[in-house]
Amino acid sequence: MRYHADDRRVGYFDIYGNSDGDVNVVYLKPHVPIGWHRHQHQSDRLFLIQGVLRVKCFTMDYRYDGVEHVLVAKDGKRDVIHIPADTWHGYEALTEDTIVLQFNGPGKWSGEDEERCGFEVIPWTW
Repeated sequence: MRYHADDRRVGYFDIYGNSDGDVNVVYLKPHVPIGWHRHQHQSDRLFLIQGVLRVKCFTMDYRYDGVEHVLVAKDGKRDVIHIPADTWHGYEALTEDTIVLQFNGPGKWSGEDEERCGFEVIPWTW
């Protein structure tokens, strides 16, 4: 298991150590975006355990394509957001208590297929 903390989040990554992908639990700091990135081969699946989460996605040519999800954890109701490979995306917690379960796959995350785009190219707020 990998542990990482910074000014955006505290995370426990690759919890189970299986070869199919990574299972992560991330505690997000509110109103601090996890910036734009995409994976060439991996998909991300986000499951909100607690709190409120905003997820934004855009197309390869940096145009905002109108895809924004706001997930709210409610008793008995949960959604999974699937972000396909090669889709630019980012997310932010809208409340103090936001916790996300994330699965990345297929395969292990190595960072080799990840590309980042700064907020100077595409601001977080449109």
